[in-house]
Amino acid sequence: MRNIKHFLVSVFFFFFVYDVQLKGLPSLLSSRKLSLFFLVSLSVLHYKKGKGIFLEISGMNDRMESVYKRYLIEISCIWCYSIIIAVLNGRLNDNYVDARNLTFFLLYSVIAPFFFRYLFKNREELFKTLISVGLIQTAIIYALFVLPGLPIIFDKLFETDARFGYTSTIRGRVLGLGSGGAALSVLLFLSLYSLGYFLFIEKNVIFNSLAYALILGATLLTGRTGFFAGILLAIIIVCKKILRMKIKRKVLFKFFTVFIFITVMMGIAFGFAMKNAILRDRVVQILSFIKISKTFSVHGGNSFLQDILKMNLPGFSLELLYGAGFGRGLSVTGVDVQNDIGYVQRIFSLGIFFGAFFYLINFICFWKISSKVKKINFRFYYRILIFALFVFELKEAFFYYYLVPSIILLIGLIDIPDKEYNRDP
Repeated sequence: MRNIKHFLVSVFFFFFVYDVQLKGLPSLLSSRKLSLFFLVSLSVLHYKKGKGIFLEISGMNDRMESVYKRYLIEISCIWCYSIIIAVLNGRLNDNYVDARNLTFFLLYSVIAPFFFRYLFKNREELFKTLISVGLIQTAIIYALFVLPGLPIIFDKLFETDARFGYTSTIRGRVLGLGSGGAALSVLLFLSLYSLGYFLFIEKNVIFNSLAYALILGATLLTGRTGFFAGILLAIIIVCKKILRMKIKRKVLFKFFTVFIFITVMMGIAFGFAMKNAILRDRVVQILSFIKISKTFSVHGGNSFLQDILKMNLPGFSLELLYGAGFGRGLSVTGVDVQNDIGYVQRIFSLGIFFGAFFYLINFICFWKISSKVKKINFRFYYRILIFALFVFELKEAFFYYYLVPSIILLIGLIDIPDKEYNRDP
């Protein structure tokens, strides 16, 4: 029965993490909205093991109740403010309007985790689900990479980004089902982070290391952000273990064996890819795309530092102070604000005060939750994801991709259980 539940939750969680929409269907019937309805319904049925179906904030323990209440109220206040600004500026129906984005942020990142916590007995169940989700997406990515006919089928079945589809990807990157680019790579990083937890506690080292390498390879095919984050996370885990001298000789041997095995398999896979003209061109494109020198170059036209240096904002004015109501577009002072950086978009949209307030209340909430985690080792690991989210925001508006802040909050809600709904420690 537990395996059936895990399978169902994993499948529906996949379609919540990756928003899939069949062509011809309205956005109301996208997989994320349908999965949200199913998962919330399932969590209601599991609530208090049948003692009641209505969820109340007062059911949380005293340590979490005040933190979550305050977080919910503060985000709701910013949401109301964004609606007022959008209406006053006549931009309520425009693209990049914060009122719409904050509606989904409230739904997916703030409210959904409150319900989802009843689906998981402990943090390990959540991480296993995220690993299953990542492995499903990884299999799809590899299939799209090596099977020429599959992208054509996907293009006919599913809605994609307006800029490109499965058969016309940018710089050789591969789309996944329901996501693409940097957003997909960061969503895959959530699965890497989950695997990293089990490596951190030295559990099933060989299997989890192989799965980590498999998903990391898929991340490499989709975008640099999650790939570099996955590499850095692996380094942190290994260094942390070495510094604490907790790697036993047996575990170290397992790591070494897996490393040799992965290296050999990557060499074989690379050799086969080089024999196929289509795959060879795509591999070369991808390897060229992830060059670190290009990523951090101040002279390249598509580099991370170039985005930082081009933080174009309107001059100091009432619009900059109170906000334009939308994250991209022409300001009243004539500056065309087109920047991927999330911080830039929030300052332009919500104004200096409310833009800063949005990030501040998120950081305070996540930090307070992490400080209530009893196990110091996990507290350290939990905070890695919190810091990662705020670093990701320097690349794109990852808060408004919803899932990373959603998972951060969900981990905290699971790890600090209710006073009435007991979970395994």
